[in-house]
Amino acid sequence: MPSRNTEAVDTAFSPCPNDTFIFHAMIAGQVDTRGFRFTPEIADVEELNRRAFRGQHSLTKLSYHAYSLLKESHLLLDAGSALGFGWRTAVRRGVS
Repeated sequence: MPSRNTEAVDTAFSPCPNDTFIFHAMIAGQVDTRGFRFTPEIADVEELNRRAFRGQHSLTKLSYHAYSLLKESHLLLDAGSALGFGWRTAVRRGVS
């Protein structure tokens, strides 16, 4: 696969197996990311929520509750989200 890594995207997610599985191919360059290079930051969801309120990451996982408070500044992606009993997290992208 040709390398077109021209723009770095600060990407934050939790160490849970679902997150690491979802982001592995993007971070490892195993899929065409259309010129984007993803640099991982791993933290638990409570810390990711705090960072989202500070606008620290371009692409981040956060809770649905945090998203409800940040929806004016963050977009909900159409993939990578989970909601249900015991699942309180979703993947989000910050908007500058």
